[in-house]
Amino acid sequence: MVHKYNCRFVPPYKRIWRKYNYSKLIKKYFHDCETILDIGAGDCIFEECCEELGKKVLGVDLNPKFERKNVIIKDYREITDQYDGVFVGGLLYSINQFELMDAVSRICVKKCIIVENMPFDRAIWNSAPAIRAWSKKGVIGLFNGYSSLKVIDSGYFIPYCSFFSKNKHFVVAEQKTK
Repeated sequence: MVHKYNCRFVPPYKRIWRKYNYSKLIKKYFHDCETILDIGAGDCIFEECCEELGKKVLGVDLNPKFERKNVIIKDYREITDQYDGVFVGGLLYSINQFELMDAVSRICVKKCIIVENMPFDRAIWNSAPAIRAWSKKGVIGLFNGYSSLKVIDSGYFIPYCSFFSKNKHFVVAEQKTK
């Protein structure tokens, strides 16, 4: 069977929970956003949710294997267009956070959501791309100190396993009024 999205394999139980949580975030925070940019599009679940909810979404990723209808292969720092909403899922640990905040401040018109993981597997922090883990408090501090956005909400995803409850978190920020 060929999936309509060219994405890596995500186990069905994780797909279900990610779609559920992403759909909740989109409905609650991106309800007034017509255009959404997904930085680090990867596995295509966020784009799927946006399309199902009638949102216009564009994903950017550096990995050519993720190129598909709504995803272009491009560095997020090269994006010049502005989008009502910006979504960043699970990238913060491996990119320069200050460059990301600069890009998000420039690109985002209304709201930005950052979803981050705190992996239990400490081995990931010994790998080359890992810069540091980002707690929810750390992401809030990053928004408050290094962007033109202010934090309006944060929380944890409904876990697919009870001991993961503090593992996947989100922070929502919006442009400061001038």
